[in-house]
Amino acid sequence: MDHAASAPAAQPTDPAGSTGSGAPVSQLAAMLQSAGHVDAVSLRRAMRVRERLETPQPLVKTLEEMGLVDRATVLATVRANRASLRLGDLLVELGHIRETDLQKALAAQREDKEHRKLGEILVEMHLISEQRLTELLADLLGFPYVEPRMADIEHKLLRKIAAKWCTQ
Repeated sequence: MDHAASAPAAQPTDPAGSTGSGAPVSQLAAMLQSAGHVDAVSLRRAMRVRERLETPQPLVKTLEEMGLVDRATVLATVRANRASLRLGDLLVELGHIRETDLQKALAAQREDKEHRKLGEILVEMHLISEQRLTELLADLLGFPYVEPRMADIEHKLLRKIAAKWCTQ
């Protein structure tokens, strides 16, 4: 998954036909459809529902709220297509950050002299917590998220760690 998304991806147009408004289908929603998890009629219906919402939200969230897909299916689709999804676009599509926040972070990334990854910049700008980003990346990559607690570490191992290292 590319952390260094430097420009927003062109969103595909509605693969299921026009919704009347010409609204784009998110990349992830198009992947869900091509994988057979949601049909064209349901996708168009979800797009119409989303257009009528007072508060804008990602199409995938609308699909989930309508019961057309579940989170496990979405995550499985992401895992199967992770090479073609950029982190920033995915965070927007899953509803973790807003498109405007992504654009601000991408602008900051372009100006960053240290060439930091997008995730680092999003955390620094307080657009997503480091823990939430780590949990999401672990989930998307299929790894368990583990946050070690001092009580879980064997005492023999703790004695081998320099006290200076623990205070950093």
